[in-house]
Amino acid sequence: MKEDCFSNPCFDKHIAYVNVLAKALLVATVLLMLFFEVLYFFYMQEKVRVIDDLTAEQLSLSMQDYTQNLMIYVYTVGAFILVLSWFIAFFFERRKHMNEYLFMLSNAVQYSGEAIVIVDVRGLIQYVNPAFTDLIGYGADEAIGVSALDLLRSPTQSEKQLQEMLDKLQCGESWQGKLVNKKKNGRFFPVSTSVSPVRNTKGVVTHYVVLQNDETLTQKLHEKEIQEAKMKSLATAVGGIAHEFNNILTGIMGNAFLIKLKEQDQDLKNKLDVIEGLGEKAASMVQQMLVYVGHELQDHTHVYINLNQLVEASVAVFNQENGMRCKFQASKTDVLIKADVGALSDAVMQILLNAKDAVAKISAPEVIVNVEVMHADTAIQYESNAVGEYACIRIMDNGPRIPEEIKEAIFEPFFTTKDVGQGTGLGLSAVYGIAKEHHGFVTLDEACMSGCTFLLCLPIVQEGDDTSFLGDAI
Repeated sequence: MKEDCFSNPCFDKHIAYVNVLAKALLVATVLLMLFFEVLYFFYMQEKVRVIDDLTAEQLSLSMQDYTQNLMIYVYTVGAFILVLSWFIAFFFERRKHMNEYLFMLSNAVQYSGEAIVIVDVRGLIQYVNPAFTDLIGYGADEAIGVSALDLLRSPTQSEKQLQEMLDKLQCGESWQGKLVNKKKNGRFFPVSTSVSPVRNTKGVVTHYVVLQNDETLTQKLHEKEIQEAKMKSLATAVGGIAHEFNNILTGIMGNAFLIKLKEQDQDLKNKLDVIEGLGEKAASMVQQMLVYVGHELQDHTHVYINLNQLVEASVAVFNQENGMRCKFQASKTDVLIKADVGALSDAVMQILLNAKDAVAKISAPEVIVNVEVMHADTAIQYESNAVGEYACIRIMDNGPRIPEEIKEAIFEPFFTTKDVGQGTGLGLSAVYGIAKEHHGFVTLDEACMSGCTFLLCLPIVQEGDDTSFLGDAI
């Protein structure tokens, strides 16, 4: 349906028509003045022509008839000029508002946060807005005139879904769904897409308008939610196994101790010592499993601490015990959190041990530990329920990157890339449990292009909390 710009709610009809009337009167006045000037000229010419040939009485009658005819002509032409002036003024006023309307729509499309593409019926791109060029990486001059499918299609895109979209569009219908696009740098990413046909005045489809939004962050958050659910299920299972295993260990170690008291054979005592040693090692694993499920941390062990002091002390101890030279960079201001000092120190130590193993074969190993403040708008890309500010411990190394295929499993209990007997796979899972018990999160920062970076983030103490008791970080 054709829409007049005057019918659009953006414009006040009364003001528009008053403007038209004012302009019409102005135009009419100018035209009438010109008309009367011309008329007066011809009137004087006629008077001069007949004045010499007629008597005074004949001249008077002739001029009366001429004047009457002239007035009829004047009224007719004057009415015509008024009507014509109205249409001229209306045309220019309507054109002015239409230009304003089109300018507003153009700006809305140009500066929209959504990527907008207009393609013709052949699929060739006719227009792209800045949001599209920012999203894809191609400039407008590179994209216009190119087939949208050839430019954006990803090998990972479902051909069936693509065909369904094309079939719907050929029927003149709109289509909505998710596609996989390809950036200029070759990276694939998911986008929510809406395609609608654009028709001309005859109802024939001439173009299609495509709206796209980057779904990368949404997809990551969804994957994290799935991973969280998986980790909770694992925690329930691990918690049950750990308690049952702990009961069995208690029986084994207790009986071994009693046998040692009665046994005189030294060789047998030595074997019982081995059993006790293995039992203690197993008990340590049980403790780590219980930390993962959060059963070993009690709220009354949490105290208010300065995170800069705790991390600096942990790094110093780690360097001394392992002969490393990890660098530490404190935040610009003191960061106060509520935490279990021992558990948090263990978490930092565990990530540092991972970093140490990662750089073991690097000729110039480097491990850097920073404390920084992260706001919720940044933290939400790592944790969907992020609220407020977080104190983040960023631990970076220049070792090899973690392969894509194992990234999702690194915090699962018993997962390890080390050789048999060199790792239990409970280190990072314990860090995960400690982070959750502190209402924070631990994640692998995938934004870093080299090495490996872990983020351990805990909520910062908010104003109004009782911080009268500060724990000793060291």
